Amino acid sequence: MPSFVLVQGDQVVFEPAFGDAKVTVQTGTLSASGVDTINQKSVCVFGDQAEVMVGPCPYETDTYLEAGMGMLSIQQLAPDQQSGTTTSNNQPVLVQGSQFTALFTVIKPAQAPPPANTPDPLKQYTGQGTFQTTNTIVKA
Repeated sequence: MPSFVLVQGDQVVFEPAFGDAKVTVQTGTLSASGVDTINQKSVCVFGDQAEVMVGPCPYETDTYLEAGMGMLSIQQLAPDQQSGTTTSNNQPVLVQGSQFTALFTVIKPAQAPPPANTPDPLKQYTGQGTFQTTNTIVKA
């Protein structure tokens, strides 16, 4: 089923649940490298999603209640988030689609409260996210 093509400046929205981690998420922004435009905005192509890096964002878990920090990124697109037929720069254009797999990478571990004071041993958590587009004209 066709979905709206993503363009320069569209939002990357992360869900706050990353497995056991609860992340205070921030919204990211897509930078487009396609040569084609929609409403004078460049289209996003496969590979642009890899440039999204958001944070640092605080997180905690049920065990590690003293907040740590980490960065949000897109780990993998869903199959319905890139066009099978429409390209720009010989790359598939990105479309809104369903949900991508997101990655939260810990840069400062959360801590268990005293007296334990032990750090969270996990370095990454996976979650999900979606795209919000300003393009309401072109689908692929």
